[in-house]
Amino acid sequence: VEAVEAFCRESPDVVLMDLMMPRMDGFEAIRQIRALGGDQWVPIIILSALSGEVDIVRGLEVGADDYLPKPLSFPIFAARFKALSRLLDMQRRLSGSLEQVRAVANGVIDGIISADERGIIQSVNRAASEIFGYPASEMIGQNLTMLMESPQKDEHDGYIQHYLETGVRHTIGNIREVTGRRRDGSTFPLELGVSDLTLPSRRMFIGVVRDISEDRKSVV
Repeated sequence: VEAVEAFCRESPDVVLMDLMMPRMDGFEAIRQIRALGGDQWVPIIILSALSGEVDIVRGLEVGADDYLPKPLSFPIFAARFKALSRLLDMQRRLSGSLEQVRAVANGVIDGIISADERGIIQSVNRAASEIFGYPASEMIGQNLTMLMESPQKDEHDGYIQHYLETGVRHTIGNIREVTGRRRDGSTFPLELGVSDLTLPSRRMFIGVVRDISEDRKSVV
């Protein structure tokens, strides 16, 4: 219990976890710490006299990164800790790079929205939130169709699936005018450009949107 409280309070770089504790065992503490950590990876090393195969497997399955039996071999611990330190350093450098990318994206005046192969929104920049009137927290994890009007809304999921199966492009790689839907239910014209990004483990779609309402007013 104290370990979980300390994790929330101190935000440590590494957690060393025993298993046999009175009010909450180490397995449950690891589960809670993993849930509290979110996207930030914090290495958890179990140090325990429970060294049976079942205990080791269970410890790793609930979220531990390493398992060292007692009595502890300090040379082995030092070597494992150095390896984890290298991984932590890599994570920090990657996080720094991602923060720079987010800062650049938030500085762009056009809206940028990324989605996965199912059309589920993964990220949005500040401009996209302002264009559609949603905070990012209400957009991420939702289907892109929340931002559309018919007929695009009705056809969208089928279009993605057809593109993934055949490679035939309709919107991807082109800029076209569509109708967007704001949080308050109002609709507006927007320009949409979509790019297909292939990553090592998945594919992503990056959409760039621009509200052209003022352009249409000036034409009228």
